[in-house]
Amino acid sequence: MNAFSQSQNSIPLEIHTSKKKKRMTLGGKIATGTSSTLKELKARLGDTWQINSAGDTMRGLAKERGVDFYDFVFNLPADANSIVDERTKEFLKQDYVIAEGRCAHGLAERDHTVTVWLDAADDVRLERYFSREKKKYPELTREEAWQKIVERDALDVDRYKEATGTDEYIYDRKFFDLVIDSGKHSLEEVVQIILEHLEK
Repeated sequence: MNAFSQSQNSIPLEIHTSKKKKRMTLGGKIATGTSSTLKELKARLGDTWQINSAGDTMRGLAKERGVDFYDFVFNLPADANSIVDERTKEFLKQDYVIAEGRCAHGLAERDHTVTVWLDAADDVRLERYFSREKKKYPELTREEAWQKIVERDALDVDRYKEATGTDEYIYDRKFFDLVIDSGKHSLEEVVQIILEHLEK
């Protein structure tokens, strides 16, 4: 099943600015399709833009310390998040870069960065998450899957405040130049919307 619906709804959504910029952040709640979108952006942009995700940075940190990635994540060192945040900030000081991560928009210089957020209705997110995780955990129920989503959303609120050192709310749409409902657009449409906005 495609990570996105195949709806052919017309494009626009929420576009708050139109200045052409050379940096971009891509974020979204769990099960909104940020990983799929980042992968497709990389395929479409080629070597023109450098692309990095918070997950990639975390994997690099685990490798540096000679630790298995999953062991590293499940026993996260106290300094891991702050190191990932600092590396993301440094990455976003360059031109023609895209940083993926739920906290990335709060780590960027907003005047110089296009901030993109993917959203989707809760029922869409649940079906995506449940379908994905059910393959790994056959005993998982929809109720358990939904509880994990709720817990992750709450964790992200606290994680964002830690990353930015503010009381800002991670999901406040005023922080984003572009908000796309990935439940109403195919992956190809989502990517096209982003690329068109980058060219403005």
